[in-house]
Amino acid sequence: MKKQKKQLIALCILLLICIVAWVGLTKWNKSQEQKKQEEEEASKVTVTDVNTEDVNAFSYQYNNETLSFVKEDDTWYYEADKSISLDQDTMETLIATTAQLTAEQEIKDYEDLSEYGLETPSNTITLTTGDGTTTLLIGNKNDMLSQYYVKTNQSDSIYLAGSAVYTTYQKGIADLTVTESTEKSATEQPEETEEADTLQDGDTESTTEIAE
Repeated sequence: MKKQKKQLIALCILLLICIVAWVGLTKWNKSQEQKKQEEEEASKVTVTDVNTEDVNAFSYQYNNETLSFVKEDDTWYYEADKSISLDQDTMETLIATTAQLTAEQEIKDYEDLSEYGLETPSNTITLTTGDGTTTLLIGNKNDMLSQYYVKTNQSDSIYLAGSAVYTTYQKGIADLTVTESTEKSATEQPEETEEADTLQDGDTESTTEIAE
């Protein structure tokens, strides 16, 4: 009996040790993950730092054509034809992609911009605020990292940024325009609600008639 009691106590102590070790290991893993995230954030280099709300005009190139946009009364317009209705959410996404861009690598020592495709960039993006215009050049893709070489007019450095800085701007005016399906989906919901209310009212009237 005493032997069994001692074994039970030993098992309880062992279980307690395992629990303490597991809790300690969990906390250590979390602290390591947090430390890694902090190191990654600290290692990132700021490429552009523009407040998206301050941007009142921007442009980019698509199919060898420069598309320019202006913001008036909190609404974005295509400068060449303001009658075109633009998808405002898409416009905000375009701006946010490059307004506060960060990079994982900064290249300060280089011989020629052409080595990175920045002599004749694949795209030139501009963001204009009341303080001036920020220009971002998009160069070659680094196939190994799936990132793009970029450069701004505010620095001599070349940066290696995520692929979104290139892919997000592969849109023509047709891709930025509010489509009929978008407008239809925006107007269908109230109609469906109204129809549901009508049916509900009809059911109520029918119930009242039966009760009478």
